[in-house]
Amino acid sequence: MSELSPQSRYEEGKREFKESFIEERLQLFEGKTEEEKKALRTRLIREATIIYDEALRYFAENASTAESLQQFQVTLVQLPEFRAQEITERIQEAEHSYSPDSSADGYTEGSATSDDEIKTIEGSQPVLLTAEHATDQIRNDAKKSADWGTGGLTEVIATDHGTFAVTATGRQTGDANYNDSHPLKTQAGLLVVEKRLDLALSIHGMGTGKYLTEGELLSQTSSDIAIGIGREHNDKTLEFAEWLRGVAQTLELKADINPWYLAVDQSGDVRYKDSLPLRNSFRADKARTTRSHLATQTQEQGLIIPVAQIELSSDLRVGPTGKNLNFEKIYKAYLLLSEAVLKYSIGHSQR
Repeated sequence: MSELSPQSRYEEGKREFKESFIEERLQLFEGKTEEEKKALRTRLIREATIIYDEALRYFAENASTAESLQQFQVTLVQLPEFRAQEITERIQEAEHSYSPDSSADGYTEGSATSDDEIKTIEGSQPVLLTAEHATDQIRNDAKKSADWGTGGLTEVIATDHGTFAVTATGRQTGDANYNDSHPLKTQAGLLVVEKRLDLALSIHGMGTGKYLTEGELLSQTSSDIAIGIGREHNDKTLEFAEWLRGVAQTLELKADINPWYLAVDQSGDVRYKDSLPLRNSFRADKARTTRSHLATQTQEQGLIIPVAQIELSSDLRVGPTGKNLNFEKIYKAYLLLSEAVLKYSIGHSQR
């Protein structure tokens, strides 16, 4: 019998993985109606496919490619370009909920039909993602631009992995991450407590180079991700943040936890006082942030879970028409959050 090609081994491996994935979760089907079983099977197959594709490199049918490979061994950072483009396009499509015409101005009204409108996605996994800046917001009576791409990314993750999600859909009269009270923050708190969730992440965007340390300035590099966990975080939150930073590193992304960074002006130049560079910190620990609100809500209910604010650089996100897209980096942001979700999903708690 002739040896299978890398492509055939890929397809056969995926088929076997999906079968074993469902076989290991047969207890989830107990007590469910046929319609519920069908929906569950569809979700599990989708999840298995994502896990497998993200763990294995796609092997092209090109003979020269196959001959150059000594074994069927791959890593997350060797993923195919077509998959990165596919995920990016799906995020772009989902982003129409936040800017229907894909313009920068479209993020003001979004798809909302009333003030402070939010979208809630009910999930089956014990994880919550929020995107409070998915559309423009108002802070101190001034418009603050949306964190482009965070709404679409959150929706795609929720769809693929069955998480809970709450996003701002437009016509915001305030800022859920700044005002003491906001419908999004209230809804997020209710979900975490009532559903007894195991992980809560507040997804935001930052400008490339925003959290720039002095070392990064000298090396002309900058962080891709900032992870804010507050000053009074619990041990589980710190453990999660350190784990996430490690996953980011495997994806060749630089992530910092509660970083100290250089203060810069609107031109990106470092600000100085008395010949010394000014420094600030990012911890997401002000009481009015969604992260702090959820940390307080869970603590009061005796729930000790990881709660963090994740800031993604502009390269990791889609944006309005005309924005240059980095398919590879956007895909890596999707992978990073997928790994975080899967770590706390039912059946994956030991990942």
